[in-house]
Amino acid sequence: TATIENGATAVADNLFSNAKNLTKVTIPNTVKKVGSMSFYHCEKLSSVALPNTLTEIGYSAFNGTTALTTITIPKTVTKAGIDVFNGSALKTATIENGATAVADNLFSNAKNLTKVTIPNTVKKIGSMSFYDCTKLSSVTLPNTLTSIETSAFENCQAMKSITIPKSVTYFGTTAVGYSDGRVIDGFIIYGYKNTKAQTYATKNKITFKALQEETVPVGDINNDGKIDVSDVTYLQMYLSGNSSYVIKNTKAADANGDGKIDVADVTKIQTIIAS
Repeated sequence: TATIENGATAVADNLFSNAKNLTKVTIPNTVKKVGSMSFYHCEKLSSVALPNTLTEIGYSAFNGTTALTTITIPKTVTKAGIDVFNGSALKTATIENGATAVADNLFSNAKNLTKVTIPNTVKKIGSMSFYDCTKLSSVTLPNTLTSIETSAFENCQAMKSITIPKSVTYFGTTAVGYSDGRVIDGFIIYGYKNTKAQTYATKNKITFKALQEETVPVGDINNDGKIDVSDVTYLQMYLSGNSSYVIKNTKAADANGDGKIDVADVTKIQTIIAS
């Protein structure tokens, strides 16, 4: 077991590298950086709580952590080195609600990653953020997303299709549908007509299948065809940060039409139900 003293601003590069019996570490809410190779091959470290002050994770920080299967990335993290989780056992990852981007390189070469939760606050999927995540077969992209950067999902060989929100206006080179610089055979992009998703698919000779436009009434948060107290509960759970609750239609959720989803929309939906 190890404790970083409160007041520290970083976990030093290499600090615990090859500490093969380390099972528990406490990192205080003053740390802004987890240094490069700081937990390299800490083979018995099965969990770690990253502080909500963290902004950077260095390269290979958790490389070889063969007991680490899940992690939550704080919303404050904006920078990561390559191979942070290379050689780890990481299977599931959650980006904290409130994050605006998935940092460049964050999960590059996390070859055991099968599930990732990206909140409805993320606007950018960074370059090479899921590069070589060979077991990641699917991902749900938030409808706040505007940019998928270069090689974001390249070499995700288990991924045979992806659904692109109409909000996406930028694709980097080989952003999706590529492996080793070539289009994956049979790859399908699902998206909306006359959007950047269709343009990207056409340009890269990737099969494009158009989705039908959704028409969900204002206030029908859970998209069950009616507006009732369950929609109020759903929105409250979403606003509380519960990752199990995902807003699929922002127009339905933005009940008061002010361009944001907040407690005022809860009040508006209650008013709709009452009337």
